[in-house]
This record gives sequence, C-alpha cells and structure tokens, in this order.
Amino acid sequence: MRHSFNQRFHNIVETEDLVFRYEGGGPSAAIFGLSVGIEKGSFTAVIGRNGSGKSTFARLINALLLPSDGTVVVGGYDTRDESTVWEVRRLAGMVFQNPDNQLVSSVVKDDIAFGPENLGLPRDEIVKRVDSSLKAVDMYEHRNMAPHLLSGGQKQRIAIAGVLAMEPEVVIFDEPTAMLDPKGRKEVIDLASELNEKGITIILITHFMEEALRADRVIILGNGALVMDGPPSEIFSKAEEIRKFGLKLPFVIELGEELRKRGLDIPRGIVDDEELAEAICRFL
Repeated sequence: MRHSFNQRFHNIVETEDLVFRYEGGGPSAAIFGLSVGIEKGSFTAVIGRNGSGKSTFARLINALLLPSDGTVVVGGYDTRDESTVWEVRRLAGMVFQNPDNQLVSSVVKDDIAFGPENLGLPRDEIVKRVDSSLKAVDMYEHRNMAPHLLSGGQKQRIAIAGVLAMEPEVVIFDEPTAMLDPKGRKEVIDLASELNEKGITIILITHFMEEALRADRVIILGNGALVMDGPPSEIFSKAEEIRKFGLKLPFVIELGEELRKRGLDIPRGIVDDEELAEAICRFL
C-alpha cells in the first residue's frame, strides 16, 4: 500500500542549504540553497525544466557530486565524508537514463553479480542476490542472455536489478525512461511503484508529467531552487503556476481543466484516468 504524503517517516535523505557549482560554470549555481528531506519509504518525483538542477540533485544524493556548500546526508552519512562514500552509494543506488552506460558484462547474470562481487561478498550470497534481483524485475529467465540482445526496456530492468543486488534503501531513477518507447516507460515506472510498495524509497527524476502522478510527492526545481513541493493532486491543481515554470500539465489534469471550462462539474485534484472517467459518468 502506498504511503500518504502526510504520513510521517524519518528522513533517509536530507539536504540543508545545499549549493553546487560546476567548475568553470561561472557564478551561477546549479543548485542553490536547497533544504529538503526525503522520507524513508516514500515515492518522490522531482521535475523541472532542462537546466533546473534535477539531475545534479540526483548525483549529489548518490555522492557522484559533492556539495560546494551546505550538506547532503544519506542514511545518517554525510556525503562529504570520504570514509563513508561507498556506504552512501550502497544505500542510494542510481539508475541512469541510458542503461547501456550501466551494463558492464556480456552475460546478464554476470552483470548483476558485478556490484556484490565488489563488496567482497561470499559466492553463495552473490548467487542469492543475483537470482532474487532478477526475479524482482521479472528478468530471471534472461539471466544467461547477452544484454545487447535485449530491448531498451529489458536493458533498463537489468540495470535496475544490478542496483537491487546491492540491497539499497533508496533507488534514484535519473530520467530512466527518456530513451524508451511508451511500453518500456510503463514497465519501468510500474517496477518503481512495485519496489516502493516493498518499502524501498524511490526518487524519480523525470520530465514526463504523467510519471510524476505515480508518486506520493512532487518536488519542482527551478534554477536550482525549490519552487513547489507537495502531493501530486495539490501541485498539479495549480495549473497557471505549473505553466509559469515552463512545464506542461499531465494529460488527465489538462483534460479535467478543459472539461470544467466547458461546464462539466469535474472536481479539482483528480490525478487518475479512472477517477476522471467516473467523474464524467456522474456528470452525464
């Protein structure tokens, strides 16, 4: 069962007055003064225009980038502490936009074993993790295949399995569906929801507004700063503000808005296709 945004968990990720500047990037910061907490067990979508800082934010959580100022704390570990950087990366696994960038072996099961092997785990434990991770993403039957023979969506599932084999508490998806067709996008987002239902904290960086509707919470970044934060029904009910930040409304929200303009009594805050269909039926 998905957690309510208002239900309190302790924060597994916390940033305070976070600032990040790319070297040679001039005086402007990619992330500026960002203070936000991500609750354990939650599903948070982070959206914003290109250049808003959302992918930079993801890499700061995973300690691929380190703060220029302020702090990022993951599972109690400060990402600036070099002695715990690998613990941070184990706790917060990253799934990137292009799965080919994460696949390192010519056989699927060997690819999944790569992370646990680097942890120095016993062989029995590695085999157990490989099998359970592949089953979790419904790719166990493909364990002996070459990754290059798989579809884009299947490759992304393998990349996710490789992260799961590290037994993370947080999985950060950095625009994981940008290179996939609609079927592949749905499969990956469905999988993210399934992982969240099992208790894994999900942080989804996306530019597809429909994907953000699947989250418990939506964070909008603009010019590296927090500009909106709340549950999807609240965020996407503010149509004019969303457009002001250069973002499109999800189709179901836009359709509801147009129907209200045409005189249909459609309640605000509907973020689900079935809910909208039921509201139209009630009106008719």
